[in-house]
Amino acid sequence: MRVEAANLCYSHGCRPILKGLNFSRGGGITALLGENGSGKSTLLSCLAGLRETPSVLWEGIPAGHRSTAEQARLRTFVPQSLAFDSAAAVYDFVLSGRNPWFEWNESPHDHQYAEEMLELFELIPLAFRRLADISGGERQRAVLARAFAQNTPLLLLDEPLNNLDLRFQIRFMNLLQQRAREANSLIFIVLHDINAALNWCGSSILLKEGQIIAEGPIAESLTGETVRRMLGVEVSFIPVGGGRRMVLPPA
Repeated sequence: MRVEAANLCYSHGCRPILKGLNFSRGGGITALLGENGSGKSTLLSCLAGLRETPSVLWEGIPAGHRSTAEQARLRTFVPQSLAFDSAAAVYDFVLSGRNPWFEWNESPHDHQYAEEMLELFELIPLAFRRLADISGGERQRAVLARAFAQNTPLLLLDEPLNNLDLRFQIRFMNLLQQRAREANSLIFIVLHDINAALNWCGSSILLKEGQIIAEGPIAESLTGETVRRMLGVEVSFIPVGGGRRMVLPPA
């Protein structure tokens, strides 16, 4: 699925947040990087078709011109904070990710898919516990399992690594990479961990005050100079295992 931003501008009241953004993606994982308040979350919600703008195109058609039902079968959006029924069981919450695909009620296939996602995210032992009774990290795994259960070609994730311990951060990013590769999914992910972007993302979009500093393949767009312009800090990159890692200067 191809998503394009064509001179994307967005304002909140009189305050401009996004200022003439232009880029196009047709697959793989793109990291959205920038300081707090740089416009990452607003950009993500625009790409998800959740804000009124004619400048976001899905397969050449403005996202807002598609029906709500069609949008739900094309894109999955995971915000930083997701409202949920705290009394719901983990199983039912993950199964609700299949809602866009229900005919009348959930089918055996929907239940099977939900069970596969519970297993993938190691949630089987928690399946019938209430969301209110599990930890924040376990809840975040349920949120991500639900997103995978929706099974759309476009996946938009706002800081999904929050509350996950290191093992599950690695596992989740590996699962994202697998999904992008095997299903040719298009994934946009807001990250603060630049090394995670280097390790798992094929491209990046760097934002500063609502404008793009650099965008494109990760090796070209994420450099010491672009990080300095984006964050105002001096960093270096070192080769590690066929890739690169960002390191800070000595204190």
